[in-house]
Amino acid sequence: MYETQAALVTLLPLLLFKLFQVVGDVTVNCTVEVQVPRNCQYQSKPGDSLSIECPVKYCTEKPAIKWCLIQGMRCLLLKDGPTRCSVWREGNVAVLNFMSIHQSNSGLYRCRAVVGSLSHESHAIRVIVRETTDFIPMSREPQVLPGNLADNVVVSSVTGYRAVLSCSNMSLVNLISAVWKIRLRDGACCLLAYRADLNKTVRTNCSERMDWAARPDHDPTLQIHPVRLSDEGYYMCEIANIDGSLHQNYTLSVLVPPEVTLTLDISGTPLCKASAGKPAAQISWLPAGDHNTEHGIHTNGTVTVLSTYRVNNLSKKKSICFVSHLTGNKSQSIKLPSEHEGFSLLLHYLLTGSTISCVIIVTILYCTLQHRGCFQGSLFHCNFPTVSTPEDVSGSISNDIPPSTSAWTSPHKRSTSWTLQC
Repeated sequence: MYETQAALVTLLPLLLFKLFQVVGDVTVNCTVEVQVPRNCQYQSKPGDSLSIECPVKYCTEKPAIKWCLIQGMRCLLLKDGPTRCSVWREGNVAVLNFMSIHQSNSGLYRCRAVVGSLSHESHAIRVIVRETTDFIPMSREPQVLPGNLADNVVVSSVTGYRAVLSCSNMSLVNLISAVWKIRLRDGACCLLAYRADLNKTVRTNCSERMDWAARPDHDPTLQIHPVRLSDEGYYMCEIANIDGSLHQNYTLSVLVPPEVTLTLDISGTPLCKASAGKPAAQISWLPAGDHNTEHGIHTNGTVTVLSTYRVNNLSKKKSICFVSHLTGNKSQSIKLPSEHEGFSLLLHYLLTGSTISCVIIVTILYCTLQHRGCFQGSLFHCNFPTVSTPEDVSGSISNDIPPSTSAWTSPHKRSTSWTLQC
């Protein structure tokens, strides 16, 4: 008895030590990591909305996200305000939203994730705000492509803007050739080449929107303007000089801004639609409430998102639909009908529909009574052109021709009258 108790007293400190060691190992091995790629860039116009993404990998506890603006050797901490706010998006992505961005917001930004004593800081994120139609591509993490395409860089551009793909940094001294080989998403191939010995460019199956940004012997950069959805595909540049050759691979991903509409249905329920966007937009509501979201995928890869907002509190006077998209965020608001207005709206739709139906029925009955046979065979019936015979033409000619038949009555005198009934 006493020996057992003594053994337990001896083992208890050892068990506690092991327990704390295991917990300590779990805490040490659990890290937080910010996964912003290098050379990440965003461009926007003054007055537009802009979202900067900060993907974060963490264990269980969601980290606190701090954003700062780099100025010299310091990084000034940013706080939420009326023009910007930091929020979490689905997929462990922290976002810094600018409601209405200004040119003064241009610069280098960083995001930092903090959990307890653990923290991790991102690479610099460049934001450019200016009045221009050029779109600076946003580079993402490299991915391996099938076949002989490797070391690939994914570049995103927006439809209607300009995409610029730079070629290798290889020296152009003693240049032999510069070649762009393009394979579009639909399988079509395109070739844009330059031979230095002949000082000649060759274009094969390439759109006129794809061209050299400058003289290829000075800068073999490729530009596409304006970008279209059909321009998605693989782009490979090959530079050759007397010392050898190098190549650079790209995958061009084209983003399509959705068209946003906010309406009320027949019962007064708000409907927010983001039509034909790529990728699919995300819709949220203010004030927060129950909503149902549906997705429709089109053959060209764009997606239409429809969100129906259920108004639970009739005291709410306005509903705001927020549409988040990689090409920029949009918002629209609409006045919510009261209970009385909702009934009036439903009654209005019913009366309007009844009135239109009555007008159509009365028109059909009137036309039927006035012109019998008018609706035989089809809803609208047109008589063929009839020719009235001048008085100076012989009666035997006009008598031989039925009145409903079109014919020439004289080489010099003829008159044609077209009649359309109903």
